[in-house]
Amino acid sequence: MNLLKSIFRIAKSIALILLMTVIVAFCLNNNQSVIISLSPIPFEIEAKLFLLIMIVFLVGFSLGIAVSSISLIRIKISNFFARNKANRLQTKLEKLTKEKLVKEKL
Repeated sequence: MNLLKSIFRIAKSIALILLMTVIVAFCLNNNQSVIISLSPIPFEIEAKLFLLIMIVFLVGFSLGIAVSSISLIRIKISNFFARNKANRLQTKLEKLTKEKLVKEKL
C-alpha cells in the first residue's frame, strides 16, 4: 500500500513538473500585449496575452470547482438523510421483530 502511494506521489510530481514546464513555455511564447476594449464604454485595458489567458482559465477552473462542490454538497446532504431514515427503519424493524418474538412465546 505504501508503495502504491509512493508511485502515485511520484506520478503526481512528474505531472506537475510537466504542467509547469508547459505553462512557462506558453508564457514565454505569448508575451505580446493586447488591448481589450469595451465598445460602448470608453474603457481600454492593455495587458499581456498570456496573463489574460491564464486569468480566463483560472476563472473557469474556479467556477468548475464551485459548481461541482455545490453538487457534491447536495449529494452528501441527501445521503445523510437517507442514512438517518435507514437507521430509523432498522431500529423500527428490530423493535417489531422483538415484539413478534415476545407474542409468539406467549
